[in-house]
Amino acid sequence: GLSVVELTFAYGTNDYFARLVVLEKLRDATLPDGVTPTLGPLSTPIGELYRYSLEGSDDPMQLREVEDWIVEPRFLQVPGVTDVTPFGGLIKQYQIEIDPTALGKYNLSISQIAQSVGANNGNAGGALLDNKQQSMVIRGVGLIQSAADIENIVVNESKGVPVFVRDIGHVRIGAAQQTGIFGINGKSGGVEGIVLMRRGENPTEVLAGIKEAADDLNQNRLPKGIRIVPIYDRADLVHNTLHTVTHTLLEGLVIVVAVLFLFLGSVRAALLTAITIPLSLLFAFVCMHFTGIPANLLSLGALDFGIIVDGTLVMVEHIVHAISEREKHPRKARTGEPESIIRTIQDAALEVEGPIFFSLMIIICAYIPLFTLERVERRLFTPMAFTVCYALLGSMLLALTLIPVLATYLFRSGSKAWTNPVLTWIQKGYEVVLRFAVRRPAIVVTISALIVVGAFGLATRLGSEFLPQLDEGVIWVRANFPSGISLDKSAELASRIRTIVRQSPEVKLASSQTGRNDSGTDPYGPNRNEIFVPLTPYDTWAHGKTKGDLVEELSKRLHEQIPGAAFSFTQPIIDNVTEAVTGSAADLAVILSGPDLARLRMMAGHILAVVKTVPGAADSAIEQESDQAQLRLAINRQTVARYGINVRDVEDVIEMAIGGRTVSTMFEGERRFDITVRYVPEARTDINAIGNILVPTREGGRVPLSE
Repeated sequence: GLSVVELTFAYGTNDYFARLVVLEKLRDATLPDGVTPTLGPLSTPIGELYRYSLEGSDDPMQLREVEDWIVEPRFLQVPGVTDVTPFGGLIKQYQIEIDPTALGKYNLSISQIAQSVGANNGNAGGALLDNKQQSMVIRGVGLIQSAADIENIVVNESKGVPVFVRDIGHVRIGAAQQTGIFGINGKSGGVEGIVLMRRGENPTEVLAGIKEAADDLNQNRLPKGIRIVPIYDRADLVHNTLHTVTHTLLEGLVIVVAVLFLFLGSVRAALLTAITIPLSLLFAFVCMHFTGIPANLLSLGALDFGIIVDGTLVMVEHIVHAISEREKHPRKARTGEPESIIRTIQDAALEVEGPIFFSLMIIICAYIPLFTLERVERRLFTPMAFTVCYALLGSMLLALTLIPVLATYLFRSGSKAWTNPVLTWIQKGYEVVLRFAVRRPAIVVTISALIVVGAFGLATRLGSEFLPQLDEGVIWVRANFPSGISLDKSAELASRIRTIVRQSPEVKLASSQTGRNDSGTDPYGPNRNEIFVPLTPYDTWAHGKTKGDLVEELSKRLHEQIPGAAFSFTQPIIDNVTEAVTGSAADLAVILSGPDLARLRMMAGHILAVVKTVPGAADSAIEQESDQAQLRLAINRQTVARYGINVRDVEDVIEMAIGGRTVSTMFEGERRFDITVRYVPEARTDINAIGNILVPTREGGRVPLSE
């Protein structure tokens, strides 16, 4: 079984302190035998930086061994990588397949086989041997080295003749039972790796280390013919996001400079005002560096150059106006000499320093509510608030100090400006409107009040979104089949889904994850499929086609060709974030809680019927797993008591004979593989065969499980 428990700590709690507290609590917790709790990796929902597949071999067991013992250790050496999650492939095991007939022949139980294997695999230390001249470490070496060593383990003796493992079964190299199957494009059964970044690390630096490790593996470490092929690289998203932000900022800068030139009528005045933008951003970046705020879409996306240059614009315009007035009406200093240009600029700056300071401080104070947010909202919006406030603070300092100083150099010979006819026309129109407004204040106030009331009314009808929409350049499809479907059948359907998805020319490739990974971080059954669909560059798409059109096209095609499956379309990052925050990957989820799972599912069905009628609802489904088919072996306590058998004895037979149990470990250098014990397949193929499995009694007899 598998259970995943998620704990949410107060915002600002140190990660390592939180993990230490959890470990202390787990140490004191009373858990059933066989339950081993472990902590998940120190990552975040957006920590998946790199996905890759291993290609070049048709042996899934070899690929998985390479992944576990060559690829993962190298990636874990990269600074900032917290874990590598493998998916798919076959995990190598040394399997002892027992013949139940031979057990009866030698009067043995499967528990004795397990105990014998464990007792014959180990080393021992005998302290030191000191001969007065030299001391030597005494070691007893008894570790199993090969399958032949397992076969030669003695489990009993019959009339002085030893009974070996090879006498009651055979040893072979096999694979552990699969929990997940990976497929990419037209191939199923491969191996995928997902590299997770440690919380708080810089994605760009970590990705650079990951790529360096991948190149090292491909060139120097991987067996001949096997190579790492990237499936998803977060660097593409980071590059596209930074390109978008940079492009937007540059466009804004050009527009602001052009507008400043048109309205100020002076190239020098426009450039003096515009220089505030890069210097304010530099000031903001310095502050962000010292406060640990990264430069990303959330922190830089809300920068408004118009607000940044407000204070400088007022300062420069007033200085230009003062210089123009000085040229029209020259003033003399106390000495009788004409007033210097420096004095004129200084007086102009002092006249507006107060209004500039208070106006920018008012704008900064407007962001104070964002600093009071908590939890997820704080993580989303406070970086933007800090960045904007840093930029405004920098622009205010520049407007009050640097700009007047630079003005003394730029306008030392006076200010020559041209009159913008458009601005003149706007000023005349403004005068007419202003006279009308002053003469009829009641009408103006009434119209303003109606506009404000109307704005509040429209605000109540606006939609809301938990996160701003970010196009990740990929599509993440979840496909859920009816509960109880086998893993192989589910993987077969996943292969069909990949084929259907790849029929669209906008799709670069399609990979699928059926079931769950072996790390136990996802509690999914065989009926769960996740399909990762990277897209080609948008400039190669047909004219007018959007990502939304492609999603609608894929949804229609999948529902038509694979009936009975529930599909949902989203993106990897937003899928992980919403699932971590709300427990569900859906944009909107209705969560029911209570002790009766059957009644909860019935109520969920009624709610689902209502939700499907809501306009705009898409991909609606119930996430709870329905009851799965089981073969239950109910132990009759009176019967086992009559035979002198303990319940534990019966359960050992069920666990080892049918399911198989790991009884020891074999080391091959630094690699380790489980040694398992299980009945031969013929003895556990169907219900009748399982019912005929014999359980040994105290007196040496054997009783079928069916009794």
